[in-house]
Amino acid sequence: MAEGSLRSSIQTKSSVGQDSSSLSSSSSAQIFEFTWAEETYRLSDLTGQDQFPRVVNLEPDEGVEISYGLRPYLNQPVILNQCVSKRDVSARTVYRDKTTGKYFEVGQTLLIPDSYEGWFEIVPPSFGRAEFYSSIEQVAKAMPRKFFTRNSVGGIIVTKTKTGETVYKERKVPAGVILKTDGLFTAQWKTETQSGLFKRKEKQYVTREIQYLRCYTPDRLEILIPFEHSGKFNAVYDRDKTTETSHSIYRMKDLIESCTFPMMVRLIYGKAPVVPCIFTGLLAIKDCQKRDTVIGSTIVNKRNVLFELPVDTFCNVQLSSNDEQFSTLTGFRDARKLCKKYAVSFASMIKLSPDMDTDKELKEYTPKKTSQSDNLQSLDLIKDMNIADSPREEMFEADGSGEVEEDSGTDGDKVLELAKDGEKKEETMC
Repeated sequence: MAEGSLRSSIQTKSSVGQDSSSLSSSSSAQIFEFTWAEETYRLSDLTGQDQFPRVVNLEPDEGVEISYGLRPYLNQPVILNQCVSKRDVSARTVYRDKTTGKYFEVGQTLLIPDSYEGWFEIVPPSFGRAEFYSSIEQVAKAMPRKFFTRNSVGGIIVTKTKTGETVYKERKVPAGVILKTDGLFTAQWKTETQSGLFKRKEKQYVTREIQYLRCYTPDRLEILIPFEHSGKFNAVYDRDKTTETSHSIYRMKDLIESCTFPMMVRLIYGKAPVVPCIFTGLLAIKDCQKRDTVIGSTIVNKRNVLFELPVDTFCNVQLSSNDEQFSTLTGFRDARKLCKKYAVSFASMIKLSPDMDTDKELKEYTPKKTSQSDNLQSLDLIKDMNIADSPREEMFEADGSGEVEEDSGTDGDKVLELAKDGEKKEETMC
């Protein structure tokens, strides 16, 4: 052991036995010894990005009570990957009792960062669904800069060939996509018909005028969506265009910057909490605080787990005297891969408060007017992240399954022909 260092050991067991009776004779134990620098630090001393990634050992201060949710990550080697400064919203899940129709706060406190990518609607006093546009024609009349599709949308993709010819193809845009509006488009389409009993006479052409909302997809494809298309659509909240907000949906950062807490919101699209818990999507937001945290991963556990540690946690940090001593551990290599792949996205996910405050007083809410259409459901939740897990976004609809309809949009495109040769074609820009 080098001078000025401390040594610790961790014992792990691997079993190859068939049953519990043979465990004692067929199990092998490995003892790993690690050396640590003698000097200890606070997490706040390591907040510079040049300090990460780093293998450390976390020890609680003597006589200090550490939150239950953080205790599993103490007194063992862990990788601290990066420091994150963010605003966290504290919220609790609200559950509707189907028997009484009453609403109650349940579960422990949730922490939702301002970087969370989900979409929320503001819940009205009746606790029913917020307003939305039920057709593309309504969207066109309001003409928000961007709007959100809560179901798949059929339209026409406009592309150019190598020779510069414009080609129109039918295409579906899946639910959960943000479309940018770019004016109106009115056109007459011609369709072929054949007259006569045995369809032997000359071809005839019939034209039909259709109005479209012209939009652009996130990958800059132009798409024309007919006014007659029905569904559920929401305007994306725009701080520079505040005349219409009743049909809007919000990112968490928009709610933080534009609304006053406490308030009630409903998640309509996004990822569920990282750890399984009671989660309906209906949330009572309490307050917002700025937090500095460190994202890390376990090393010696059977399964690597990402965690988030507040910088102000009262613990001593021992630095590894040499990270090479961990290089032979599979858990160390997997932890580095896990951090590289998921640390950034993990920092922006909904998490449970480490305080494990499930013993809070049960709070009841009474809607001003009962909404018969509001039928909240419990959803399948995402487990702890490991290298194989890739959390998916889900549509949180009261009357749906929570699954997003997938449309490849590449197979079976149908080429359409616009009326030409002097026939009427009108284009109107807003």
